Amino acid sequence: MGAISKRLNSGTEAVEARLRRYARWSSSQRWQHIVLMVSFLLLIATGWPLRFAHLSVSKYVMWIFGGVEGAGIIHRIAAAGLIGVSVYHVCYLTRQFLQGVRSVPMMPSFKDVRDVLADVGLYLGLSDRGARYGRYNYLEKFEYLALIWGNVVMILTGLVLWFPRFATEYFFPWIKDLSLLLHDYEAWLAGLAIFVWHFYWVHLNPKVFPMDRMWITGETTMEELKDHRPEEYRELRRRGEIEE
Repeated sequence: MGAISKRLNSGTEAVEARLRRYARWSSSQRWQHIVLMVSFLLLIATGWPLRFAHLSVSKYVMWIFGGVEGAGIIHRIAAAGLIGVSVYHVCYLTRQFLQGVRSVPMMPSFKDVRDVLADVGLYLGLSDRGARYGRYNYLEKFEYLALIWGNVVMILTGLVLWFPRFATEYFFPWIKDLSLLLHDYEAWLAGLAIFVWHFYWVHLNPKVFPMDRMWITGETTMEELKDHRPEEYRELRRRGEIEE
């Protein structure tokens, strides 16, 4: 009986170790993501009906937000939220740098090239093992860079459309028309990227369905970390932050 009890306890401890939580996102990172998410969704929900006000469905959507005037006000409030979280993120990275963090894990590296080739080899049946991801994989890094580019374009063109008289007086007469065109196309690109690409990886992907809760809790299990991000798991073990 003692041997059986010992094996049962050992098995229980092994399960508890696999399910032990590890904090991958800080509270600051989670709040940045939440503000960005809410701002983006409000901008999409109010921006497209304003842009295509001639469509009958747009009238019903704008009615939800209090008509054209209400939708315009909410759109500007959401734009202020997007600008605010973008400025805060720059300050956050600057503070990290001043505190001695000289590398940004979301920036691409040569390892990402090797990971792409490894995954392509796996998909084509040329290899039995795909990439071994670290803290962030190449898809997440590409999305991060796309987010930076998209925010810069949307904020600059949005400010021109917000203050058209100032922009045309101090810059070029045609800057309003150019900003409207860029704002329109970038909104389509960002919307499709989020609702098709991002939603799949964080919601519809069978590995995380119905969603990856890390954006809420900031935590993941040791088993998920070891299976999905083995390089990060290995690095954390090397630094002594987690134990086998």
